[in-house]
Amino acid sequence: MRAFQRFPSRLLVTRSFSTNAVARPAVGKNSSSRNKLVLGTTCLVGCALFGLAKLRNNENAAGESESSSASSWKNSVMTNYENRIRSFSSPEKVFSVFASVSKNGHNYMTVEDFIRALIPYEHSALLEKQKPKRRKHDYKSLPAAFKIADQNQDGLISFEEYLFFVTLLSIPEQSFKVAFRMLDVNDDGNVDQNEFMKMISFLRAASPHAQQTRSTGTGVAQGWLTHYFGANTGLTLDKFSGFLQQLKSDVLKLEFNLYDPQELGYISQRDFGMLLVSYARSKNLPAYLQRASSLETTPLKLFTFEQFQNFNKLLEHIDEVETAMQLYQLNGRPFKKQDLSHLSKIVCGTNLNQQVIDTLMTIFDSNNDGTLDLDEFVSALKRRKARGLSEPRDTGFVSRLQGVVKCIRGVASN
Repeated sequence: MRAFQRFPSRLLVTRSFSTNAVARPAVGKNSSSRNKLVLGTTCLVGCALFGLAKLRNNENAAGESESSSASSWKNSVMTNYENRIRSFSSPEKVFSVFASVSKNGHNYMTVEDFIRALIPYEHSALLEKQKPKRRKHDYKSLPAAFKIADQNQDGLISFEEYLFFVTLLSIPEQSFKVAFRMLDVNDDGNVDQNEFMKMISFLRAASPHAQQTRSTGTGVAQGWLTHYFGANTGLTLDKFSGFLQQLKSDVLKLEFNLYDPQELGYISQRDFGMLLVSYARSKNLPAYLQRASSLETTPLKLFTFEQFQNFNKLLEHIDEVETAMQLYQLNGRPFKKQDLSHLSKIVCGTNLNQQVIDTLMTIFDSNNDGTLDLDEFVSALKRRKARGLSEPRDTGFVSRLQGVVKCIRGVASN
């Protein structure tokens, strides 16, 4: 009995294997000890369950982290691949990668495919969590400039139409005006279809992107030719300039809609920042993205399409903007917020919204001293204006090889 009283817990643990005579005293005489034991056992079981749950949570978190890491790696690989396609590939390759519709043995782009072929993957990838409206790819839903070019009215973009559009987008408007006037030999303000075809052929050869094509086609949208030359009429410079402006406006709207998938009519300050840095050089892109990511996403700072359009009007005069900023630099004057607002009024008669100016300063004031960095600002916005289509399509290898060939020829001639 003395042994029993000294080691009650041991007997309780083995209670199920004991006789009734042995187990019965624990009920009466040691009820307090038994309650303590039950409480202790419950605590131990609870702690064990808590530890197991925590372990499982850690395993799940580790699994999610690994999944997130794998997803991030996959996005990074896709980013690099698609951006290299945009930067260095021929029009045929770009078209084949981004065209999502196959019909009668041929590939076609939707207007969304077209704009994604222009905008870097890094930024459009950020939109995947949003749920855009499903748009019917029909003729009626096309923007005006695309509708004119769509001869068969199927709502899709053929390769020849794609090549025509990117040629128009990659050449400065002033170059079109000069070429137009040069081909207007009788100085009547019109060009006929043959003269226009020659002009497009010449300008395509001057476009770093379009000149890489292997196509032997006209490189002109047939629907566009039918629309402007179908009645044997000539094309005036005013009509052509009007079409160019319409095309640029339509492309801007498509670009804006990528960040406004529900077509609410506005985007956040952060989205606007992403649109600003979309075409920056890859070596500067991480810094720009970090600054753009710090911008507001709240409803307090929203940008309308009209504000986006006004900003892009400034881009049409980026050479004049660069000249004015260089004058400030030569006079030792920093270029500040108020100077940008004043310059916008002088150069293009546009009042930039204060939020637009604040966003520009956040992204392009690299050292946070309240002044714009001339080189960064002008370089990034020039590339945005041309949508990266005016850059040389060479990775560097071809130019170095050409240099070696020149050296060899020089040595041989001596």
